[in-house]
Parts: sequence; structure tokens; C-alpha cells
Amino acid sequence: MRSNLAAILAIALLSPRLSDALAVISSATIDGNNSSSAVVEAGHAIARNTSTGDIYVVGNLSTSATAIFVAKLNSSLVLQSSVSLKGSAANYDEGRGLALDSSGNLYVAGTAANNTTGDDIFLAKLDSSLTLVSSVSISGNASSSQDEGRAVIVDGNSIYLTGRREDNSGTGIFVTKFDTSLVVQTSATIKDFGFGSIGNAIAADSSGNIYVTGYISTASSKQNLILAKFNSSLVLQASSTIDGGILDEGFDLAFNSGGDLFVTGVVGSTSDARNIYLAKLNSSLAVQASTQIAGPGSNQFDEGRGLAFDQSGKVVVAGAYTLAESSGGTNFYIGKFNSSTLAFVEDFNFTSVMGTSWDEFFDLTIDADNFIYATGRISQGDEDIHIAKISDPITTPVLSGSAINTSSIAWTWLMNVSTHTGFNLAQSTSPGTSISGNLATSVTTYAESSLSTNTAYSRVMIALGAVENATSSAKTVYTLAAVPSNLTVTEAFVSSITLTWSDNTNPAATVYRLGYWLAGGSTSTVETTALTYTVTSLGGGNTYYFHIQGKNGDGVYTAATASVSTVTLPAPPTVGAVTPGTAITLIYNPPPGEMQVAIPANNFSVPVTITIVTAASIPAATSPMAQLKATNVALDITPDVANLTSQDDITISMSYRDTDIIGMDEKRLICAKYITAGSYWMPIVNSTPNPANNKVICRTRSFSTFQIMETILSSPFDQTKIYPNPFIPSKGHAQVNFANLPGNTIISVFTLAGEKISEIQATSGGLAAWDSRTTSGEWTASGVYLIYMESGGSKKILKLGIER
Repeated sequence: MRSNLAAILAIALLSPRLSDALAVISSATIDGNNSSSAVVEAGHAIARNTSTGDIYVVGNLSTSATAIFVAKLNSSLVLQSSVSLKGSAANYDEGRGLALDSSGNLYVAGTAANNTTGDDIFLAKLDSSLTLVSSVSISGNASSSQDEGRAVIVDGNSIYLTGRREDNSGTGIFVTKFDTSLVVQTSATIKDFGFGSIGNAIAADSSGNIYVTGYISTASSKQNLILAKFNSSLVLQASSTIDGGILDEGFDLAFNSGGDLFVTGVVGSTSDARNIYLAKLNSSLAVQASTQIAGPGSNQFDEGRGLAFDQSGKVVVAGAYTLAESSGGTNFYIGKFNSSTLAFVEDFNFTSVMGTSWDEFFDLTIDADNFIYATGRISQGDEDIHIAKISDPITTPVLSGSAINTSSIAWTWLMNVSTHTGFNLAQSTSPGTSISGNLATSVTTYAESSLSTNTAYSRVMIALGAVENATSSAKTVYTLAAVPSNLTVTEAFVSSITLTWSDNTNPAATVYRLGYWLAGGSTSTVETTALTYTVTSLGGGNTYYFHIQGKNGDGVYTAATASVSTVTLPAPPTVGAVTPGTAITLIYNPPPGEMQVAIPANNFSVPVTITIVTAASIPAATSPMAQLKATNVALDITPDVANLTSQDDITISMSYRDTDIIGMDEKRLICAKYITAGSYWMPIVNSTPNPANNKVICRTRSFSTFQIMETILSSPFDQTKIYPNPFIPSKGHAQVNFANLPGNTIISVFTLAGEKISEIQATSGGLAAWDSRTTSGEWTASGVYLIYMESGGSKKILKLGIER
């Protein structure tokens, strides 16, 4: 596949802005001290041992002769050791490619001069101390061949090498597969058109396919950038070329973590107009996106030489860049690009470390902290190996803080890129006023002390950089409030209690949270900024417990004080006068909560005085109608007229506390009326539980002692009762009552002949009543009727007698 770059590819020619955002942290220059101005020394490849952090550089160094040079440096670029490797001839030897295996062994590719065969392909294996383990030379079999090893990778237990190989039929791009002992396994060659070709870089995808880039000549003085894909046996799968005009070449390629392939190099419309080229391709070598970087110089020698990815996935390109003022030379260049669209992110040109003419990066690697390590050449009379450690733009720290106590705050901060040289905690209103002094790069927390109680402190964190600083957004944190002191009850009435306390060094406007509860009950809270508070709507005759907490400006509460307690005054009885023609609701507030007795208008023919009071004694929970369980929440509702009966229903609302019904089912709570003549409790069928508001509401027409009780169901229908049975209206029976039913039971009434004449549904408390009418509203005749009950699959049939 071949494409014409100018005609087909959509390319954005960028003139990048010059930026000092990236900075050289440290650098090293290695000079072989050969006095000849024609000597060219350069670092061509760089790699990092991820386990040790050591940096390895391969290139060529010249003393009396030029040799393959391998150097080991620490992460600060201090030289640790080095070794030179020479061919058999005293000619120009050059190291070009470098790869590390998982054990830290180095594989070095290059060119070694041979007296017999000319320049040979050279591959060496060294251990991490740069001791030579093994090496191999490969000749193209031409008597003066120019064979080169340019790039090497390790993929599993295989070593792949690419470069140029020349034989009697011409030159071609070669790819050779070795085992780790450097024994050749297989090889492949892509032949050119007789004018030269070379493989400059090699990479492997996650499936073990091998990709190569370089150039292939199509005519004299005409070359195209080439991409080729092989399987792991080096059988060619696909290839493509990029034609930018005249001099196009791929120098590096790599896969990112998402499996996308990127290539960088150069495209040139003329020999003096060459631009940095960057492209993103799919696995079939089709270009997905591309861009060019063109310097402002009239004679452009811009090249993308090395390619890597930073920790955020951006594509980083190293190479050379021509400035307008750089007559006849280039600058070191680093550029960053978005990996999805190749949109320009940032770049920089190292004018501050520029030599006299040709300064260029050939390769780079990036560590986990986003430090960029690049190698190349620098012009200083002659050309020397240059290695630089470069920081990404210093990132803004993220500051947070939390109060330790009333007088200190712990400040912590995060940096997503470690390119700083230190930290300084400062006042947000005056960043020049340091709180902490300069802190080391390893420090990520600082405790500020001697502060005031519950007071806001606003701070910024300044990350100190080699070139610039970065200041965080301001963060405001309050010290903790102090635990209030001297909590005291000053007044107690029937429904209210007043308390006071001391601030204990808390400033004015500190918020206090007062908690209060009954023994075994849940805690209610109120908040205030005062040092006194009156709690209202309490029940008379109850013991209430209190504690208090302080709250700081960030909403953090202190520990609670020790609790204090007091008893409200007993609730006096409620006495209400009911006059004919006037409706009235009487309210009584005993410890369980508000009780109400609502009496409709025209209920009595004479004035009546009604007294409501907590029952002085509560009879045992016995009942012939239902199994009941007492709550002991009971009221005496007594009129001053003996044997008074209401003409209409009186509604009684009774409150209870959670502690009154422990172990009970709130849905089965009812009101029960005590029948003094029979000494038993009678459940009121017209009872409605209201669990959401802790109430039970019932309707009745007579007065007595009333208690909230639970109807107990041992098993469906076993304890079901129907009363009165027989039902005799002439004796004053008003309705047929059902008790001890499963909640929401459906009750059907049938004649002995099987005719259904009525249907009733029980309440959730298992109570129901039937007025003895049919569904059409007619009174039932005397006789025996079948009562069919059904709930949740359980069924029961009972008989009911009616006598008219």
C-alpha cells in the first residue's frame, strides 16, 4: 500500500510556540576528548531499568578511534560505569539500538567495522554491570558492505533486530529473530529499488506481531517512509509507505497502553524543508491521524527521532527543531501531543543548552513520575554525547486539611507529577508569608500548631520548581471546637427544661448541639449558638437526660459531655367542660406523649365536665374476646355524669414511645376499654394504628379506662373469637365483633344454603365488626350462618347464630 502524503493525508502544519514550561533538571555530557573537529559523538538510544531506576545509554564515542559506547547512569545522571566495544578494524563503530530484558540484561545493536567484510551488523548482550555476556556479527557478504544494526527489542524470550543489510544484489531492510543466547532463529528482508533502504526502529504488539519503520528508496535522491508488519515468524503481513515529497523517513514507533501504533520521523518536500512527522495507525498500518511540526527557519531540518508515552497517555516526541536564528543548525526538541487526535499540547526548544550548531535528541524514555530522559548530541566545537533529565510542567498541588484538635491542623497535599524540588505551606492572603518553611520533596503532610479554638485558617501549598513554582487553590480549615463545660439544669417544669453551659474557650457564634432523651429512647437534638437553651414539648413526670457537643465551622462535632438528668413536674389532669352544641378536643400530655379526646357537637344533652388523667392502676390484661398484651400506656377518661353515653363516636388519640412497645408489632396495636363490671379488657374494633406517628386512634361511645394493647396471634385463626354469639339485637347487641384474626383477613358470611350475603375485611390489628346487614343493606333473618375466614392461604369456618 502506498499513499501520497500531500494529496491524501489531512495534516496540520504546526508552528509550535516556544515554551519554558518544561525544564532540564540535570544533564550530562560525555566527550571522548578526540581533538578532531570532525569527530561525531552521540547517544542514539536510551533505556531505563524500572526496578533499579538506572539509566542506560548507547551510542558512539571517539578517543583515538570511534567505538560503540555503553554507559550506565543513576537517575540523577551521574555516570556509574561504561564500556566501549570495537570491531576488528580501526574504523568507525557505532551503537544504535538498546533494549533491556526482565532480568536487567542489555542488548546493544550497532555497526562494527571489519577488515574483510566492511561494516557488519553487531549485536551484543551485556549484564546490568555492563559485562559482555555474548555478541554476534552479521555480514551482508559484500566485500565492502555497509551493514548496520539500528534497533533491537526484547519480546518474551525472543530478540528482534532491524537495520540495513547489503549483499551483491543491493541493500534492504532486514529483520532477524534471535534467542536470548543470540542464536539466529529466522530472518526476513525487504529489498529496495536499488538506491538504499534501512530499518530504524522496531516494536512488537500484544499478539507478538513485529512492526518496523525506516525508509525505502524509490529513485535516486527519493525516499519514502516505510512501515512493515511481520508475524512472530517474520512472515510479512502488510506494508505501507508515506510519500511527503522527497526525503521521508520513520525513526521510531511504539504501541501505547490502548494498543494504538504511533510512528514519528521526518517528511520533506525538499532536502532543506523537512518537518517532524507524527502519525497514529491501526494494526493494518492505515493512518488514523497525523500531524507535522515545522520550525520557523528557512532551512528546516526538523526531525522526530524518539517516541514514548507519559503517565497520562500523551505522546511525547524527541528530536530536532530549527529556529530562524539558528543558521545552519538545530535545537533539542521535545513535543507533547494528545494521543487520540494528535492535537498539539505543548513543546519546548532548549535554546538555553544549545551548542554551537547541531543539537539533537535521538531517543527518550519516561519514568513513572513523568521525568523525561533523553539522549542525543550537542555541538561544542565537536559533537558530544548529551543526556538530559527533563521535568514535565510543574503541576499544581492539591491541598487538603483536617483539624487535629483545638489548636492544630494537619495539612496534606498531592502531586500527580513529581517534578517539584520542595514545598512551602503559606498563608493564602499572603503567599510570601511561609508557615512551614521549605519542606523536602518527600514530605506530604505538615502539622500546624499553636492555633486558636474553632477558628478558620486559610492556606496554600506552593510546589517549588526548578524554573517555576505552582500554587494550590486556597484551602480553609477550622480547628476543632472545645467540648463545652459546666452543663447544668437551671429550671424544670411540666413540659420544659432549661439548661446552661460554658464555652470553654470556644469563640462567639460557635454552634452547640444539645441532645436529650428518655431512658432507653432515641436521642433528639437541637442546635444553638447561645449558652442556654429551653427544651419544650416534654412529657410531665418523666426523667430526661442531656448532653452537649460543640461544632466547629467545618461541621465537625466534639465528643459529648457527661450526661445530666432531671425530672419534669407531673402532668396535671386535663379537665374540660363540654357544652351542648359545641365540639371540643381535650389535650393531655403525660410522659408517653400527647393524648387527645375529640368530642363532636350535640353529643350530650346537658353540660358535662370530663377529666383525663394517667391511669393510677392498670388491671391485668385479661379478655374473653382476644389475646392481648399490655403496654401500660393507659388513660382514665371520666365524665362527671354517671353512666353517660355519647350519642356519636368520640375519637381518642393515644401516643406511645418506642420503649413502650419493645418486642411488639405496631400494626397490631389497638385501643382496649376496661369493662369494670366484668373485670376484663374489651378490644375496640374501631382502632387504627399509626406507626409513623407512634399513635393509636380509636372510636367509642362510652367512658372508662383505655389502654394501648397488642392483639396476639399464636397461629392463624386458632384463637379467633366471634362475639356476641348468638347475636341478639333485642338484648342491645349492636354488632358482631371478630378478634384474634390475622391482619387484613377477608370474612365472608354465608347462609346454610351456601348463599354469600356479606363480606368484611379485618384491620391490620386483627379486628373486625359486622352490623348483621346483607350487602344490599337488609337485616339478616334469624338463623344459623357460616362465617368463612381466609388469610394468606389459611382458612377457617365458624358458625354464628342470630336471633331477631
